[in-house]
Amino acid sequence: MLAVLAAGVALLVVLVQSAIFLTTPGGAPGSVIVRIYPGTTLSRVGEILDERGVVSSGGKFVWLARFTGKGSRIKAGEYDLNPGLTPNQILNVLAEGRVRVHQVTIPEGYNMAQVAAAIQQAGVGNGRRFLDACESKALIAELGVEGDTLEGYLYPDTYNIAFYMTEEAVARRMARRFLGVWAKYADQAKAHGMSMREVVTLASIIERETGKAEERRLISAVFHNRLKKGMRLQSDPTVIYGLAGAFDGDLTRRDLHTPTPYNTYCQSGLPPGPIGNPGEDAVRAAISPARCSYLYFVSKNDGSHLFSSNLADHNRAVDLYQRHGTITEDAPKLSAEPRPAAAETTAPEQQ
Repeated sequence: MLAVLAAGVALLVVLVQSAIFLTTPGGAPGSVIVRIYPGTTLSRVGEILDERGVVSSGGKFVWLARFTGKGSRIKAGEYDLNPGLTPNQILNVLAEGRVRVHQVTIPEGYNMAQVAAAIQQAGVGNGRRFLDACESKALIAELGVEGDTLEGYLYPDTYNIAFYMTEEAVARRMARRFLGVWAKYADQAKAHGMSMREVVTLASIIERETGKAEERRLISAVFHNRLKKGMRLQSDPTVIYGLAGAFDGDLTRRDLHTPTPYNTYCQSGLPPGPIGNPGEDAVRAAISPARCSYLYFVSKNDGSHLFSSNLADHNRAVDLYQRHGTITEDAPKLSAEPRPAAAETTAPEQQ
């Protein structure tokens, strides 16, 4: 009889302690960052929460997680937990995966170095390690992209990055995002006799030349037409890319005549690879140029361009918008910061 009574008392004590645990916060209200890595056991999760002062007993938290069936649903991630919550509320946060979101946005046209800088600035990785991953021959072979680096294949988008992701994993995610987009255009590119690398290279130039969606296919047409005629592309963004760290923000005639593999004022055809990472619209435009005879375009200094089919018309446009800055009734007002334009220098072979 005494044994039964003792067992009942012990059970009552356990139930009371459990009730107190379930309804009592682990500490004072606040913010505690807790990181749970993939593969962490439930017992270790309880220990981490106990060590960080989020719950008053890691063992009881494990019991709660098992009893409710939520232990197997706890998700890896970085959590901002409030010790002022009850253990059951903490468990719900972990089981629902309400992790801290680390976001990085990659704008269309960013080159590989700019992507690396954005990743480091967002606090989701080291820029140098990211560039090393982008130059990894093993990763490039795994992904099956064409090139010596992942330049051109880091798809511009907003990414949610888990704290435990390596720089290589981030680069892989971005490239796979590109490959998902590319799958929609691969057959079309093949039908036009263009390789993945050629499409991405041309798309990257188009992306850097204009920010206006309605101009992308026109820009593409200019470059396609020039390539067919054996004319040099004469694209300022390719010159800037080739100068790399030597470019000081002011493109000069000397820069235009400085030979690099990417200088399309000096080199014929497409440059050896992409000069940035294009978005889907630019990829589509590279494959499907507008049907027109344009061979030239010049910046109108308001973000748009004037297109011409012959050198005489183009030179008049250059005089109007670049050399004299003349404003007429038919011309928009000039902006304070004119955007570099392609094909502004007259080369002997184009006359």
